[in-house]
Amino acid sequence: MFGFNTRALHLGYEAFALIFKFLHVKTTKLLTFIAALWLLPTVAQSQCDLITVNGSTQMPDGVCAPVTFGMEAHFEFLVPVDTSLVEILYRWNDAANTETLVSGNWNAAGDSVWAMATHVYPPDDECSKTAEAIVVYDGELCVSSGYQSQVFATWGTDEENSGELLIDPVTYYVCEGVDVIDFTFADNSTFNCNVNIEADRPNRLDRWVQFFYNSYNQAGDRIPDVTVRDSSGTVHSMTDGSGNYITDLYGPVVRHPYPADGPTETSYEITAPAGGVAGDIFEITLRNWNVCNPYDNTPNDGHPPADIINGDNPPIETTARIEVIAPTPVTVPALFEYCTGDNIVLSATAGAAEIRWYKDATLDTLLYTGSDYYPEQPPFFLDRDVPGSYTFYVTTFQGICESAPTQVDLEVYQAPEPALAGNDQTICHDTITLYANNPSAGSGFWTTTSTANILSPADSATQVINLEFGPNLFTWTITNGPCNTSDDVIIYSDRQPDAADAGSDQFLCDMNPALLAATPPNYMGNGIWNVVFGSGSFSDSTLPAALYSGAALDTNILIWRVSSRYGACPVTSDTVLIASDRNPGVALAGADTLLCETNTLGLSGNVPLNNGTGIWRAHGASGTFADSALAVTTFSGFNYGQTKISWNLTSRLEICPVSSDTLFIQRDQNPGIANAGMDKAFCLVTQDTLQGNLP
Repeated sequence: MFGFNTRALHLGYEAFALIFKFLHVKTTKLLTFIAALWLLPTVAQSQCDLITVNGSTQMPDGVCAPVTFGMEAHFEFLVPVDTSLVEILYRWNDAANTETLVSGNWNAAGDSVWAMATHVYPPDDECSKTAEAIVVYDGELCVSSGYQSQVFATWGTDEENSGELLIDPVTYYVCEGVDVIDFTFADNSTFNCNVNIEADRPNRLDRWVQFFYNSYNQAGDRIPDVTVRDSSGTVHSMTDGSGNYITDLYGPVVRHPYPADGPTETSYEITAPAGGVAGDIFEITLRNWNVCNPYDNTPNDGHPPADIINGDNPPIETTARIEVIAPTPVTVPALFEYCTGDNIVLSATAGAAEIRWYKDATLDTLLYTGSDYYPEQPPFFLDRDVPGSYTFYVTTFQGICESAPTQVDLEVYQAPEPALAGNDQTICHDTITLYANNPSAGSGFWTTTSTANILSPADSATQVINLEFGPNLFTWTITNGPCNTSDDVIIYSDRQPDAADAGSDQFLCDMNPALLAATPPNYMGNGIWNVVFGSGSFSDSTLPAALYSGAALDTNILIWRVSSRYGACPVTSDTVLIASDRNPGVALAGADTLLCETNTLGLSGNVPLNNGTGIWRAHGASGTFADSALAVTTFSGFNYGQTKISWNLTSRLEICPVSSDTLFIQRDQNPGIANAGMDKAFCLVTQDTLQGNLP
């Protein structure tokens, strides 16, 4: 079933009204109209089907880009339509995909519309374009019934739209020392939009071509003595013997009328004798016109353009040249030196030029092409393990030119055996004889970094004097050509320090630690303390002024040994006596004593400390000690009166001060028994004589 909508019903009523209004129409047209009416429900869904007539007209302003292109399109509908729903879309199909949407112009009945739009096409790589006009009905593109297109040409000069102006060759190279004889250039251009590019609408209209000789578009020195022979045989001198400009020459402007289907022109013959140097050039210019920049705007009026040289429009141009070249000079050492066993490679550079290696100066035997040549490879097969001398020849090739050969020599030397400088040594002298191995190939030589004097540096056995104190580095190098081997030996030259001096003997009382005073060793020698007899320890046994602690309470013998910096010289030594004594204490003889008649006194002195000794002494008095060395002893036989004795303490080694204490003894005689006489009685006697006994 067909679907209906209100717009379709409205159209149906209008259609029936038209039937009765126009019954005089032809039967065929009426039948067509009735058939369309029958399909109205479907047309409501696709109003594009109501378009029954369409057409378009193109109006370009020319064929040479930029082209301003106008397109008029018209469309007729079977019945009047709502004109507000119809637009015309122009698709220009250019590189930017530009589109133009217009409303159009309607007739009074509303069943016919026409529109006009323009667009500018710039030069590009296409020779023809297709413009399209499409009815847009209520947003729907009527791409079938409402479609029109116009195809037209867009040409350009012969360097646009896939055209290319080209001379063949662009550069003609000639080697230094070679003549240029009757050389010609050819026009090898691709004409714009010609048949080989655009088959439908090719640009086969007139072309004009001209060669211009000795142009100066390209900078550079000119080839000397260049001549050009024209078609009549006349020879024109272009440059003098120094390459200076003499004149230039315009060839004829040759017209190629329709169909101009490709280039045909060649230049005049150009000649130059050998004499140019690399970089010299001779330039020609190809000039071209076509329908888009015609040489003559009215080519068929029988009159030339006002500007005979450049025509009515500027030509397009391109250049070509003859150039003198020489291969880039080769940079290569005259001599390569290698050792047997080496990877042998001969290297040369020549910029962008090709490098060729030959076996002979006549260049008959090509060995290799490239910058790095390995002669061990075929066809030469050099043996790297065999010494020998060889000669090669190298050239450079560039373009069409090959340089003269350069001789290259190769010397393969026998690699020397490993150098042996001998073993490192430490000596107590400033002279020595060095011994190295004798070379079987090449020669040897001694060198040193010290100030020592090598008496015979080229001899494997040589005396060396004035060795520096300390390490002396000597190198024995065996050289054969570029080949060398070396070995180092270090000679440590030692110096004898002065004889050891341990300092003066020391006698010490209650001193711990003791400060030693040995003489420091010179020549960076080393000293060390040791205990030979006694005991004790050192704060640092390597210091001459070490602190000596814990000495035995006795005589101690210390030794100071001095050795050289590197231990190569004799060791000297010296001893020092350290007598370490201790205070015996303070002598205490006891309290002074008073005696009556008794001539014997028990003494009790204090016992000496630290193994000291004590002794009792009587000072200017009689009396004897039972044992004067005992602290507790008896003293007897002393006289009446005062007696002075002392208790004296002495240290073990008698180094410390003697301590003494004095004891006084007072001995008195007994006076006897007192006798006062007989008792007496007196009467009235007031005085009497007493008669006591004498003491």
